[in-house]
Amino acid sequence: MCWVVRPQHRGTMHKRKQCQAHVSATGTQCKRKAMLGSRYCHLHHSWGKALLGSIVLLLVGAVLRPAAQQIWNNYLPSDDSRILRQLAFERPSFEFYVNGLKVPTNCLVSVPEFGELTTFSNATNFVVHIPESGEVRIAISNTGQRAADHLLIQFYAPALYTNTVVGNSWGPEPGFVGLQEGKLVTNPYWLHWVHAADFTVANGTMFSASPIYMKRSGNEKKLPVIISAASKETREARVAMLLEWE
Repeated sequence: MCWVVRPQHRGTMHKRKQCQAHVSATGTQCKRKAMLGSRYCHLHHSWGKALLGSIVLLLVGAVLRPAAQQIWNNYLPSDDSRILRQLAFERPSFEFYVNGLKVPTNCLVSVPEFGELTTFSNATNFVVHIPESGEVRIAISNTGQRAADHLLIQFYAPALYTNTVVGNSWGPEPGFVGLQEGKLVTNPYWLHWVHAADFTVANGTMFSASPIYMKRSGNEKKLPVIISAASKETREARVAMLLEWE
């Protein structure tokens, strides 16, 4: 039987290599030790490239950090993030009904520009037929995951149309109000009424306002109106439609 005797490995320290730069004046290799992680000593190391690389890394980190943070928050959200997400999910959501007819969500409309009535050409051509009496019954269904507190229903009609009769529950307000050249300005083309709920509207329930009567004037056939709803917990939702007498 043959026995093989292997030499024992002794712990040795890695020595830094000699600088790889060559001195042009003498034609010899630099005798200094190379820096760790570099082929050259501190005198011949390219600090400009190192600085540029550091800047590039910092810029890349600044760009990628928000995305990385977003990914981290999506997969490992904090307790505060989870609570905010839950509150955002568990909030009221409104559907509109006029004379029992559901208004489609594609009728959402933005606030008209000041001095503009709006033709609804970009908003809707949705028509709601109303009886000769002009009765308009507005109902809001809370389809969200949370009750709606301080629910407000708002009704807008053209200011030039004066044949509007509202009940005592509807309070008159200025038309669309917004900032124009740093000042609060009311759009003179719109009339505005508000109906407030006296109770919290639970999710899955419907809240109806008292009727509004749009009395027909002459040969008038169609009239543009805007209805909106808002509560303490959610932003205002707004729909536009055309009322047409039967």
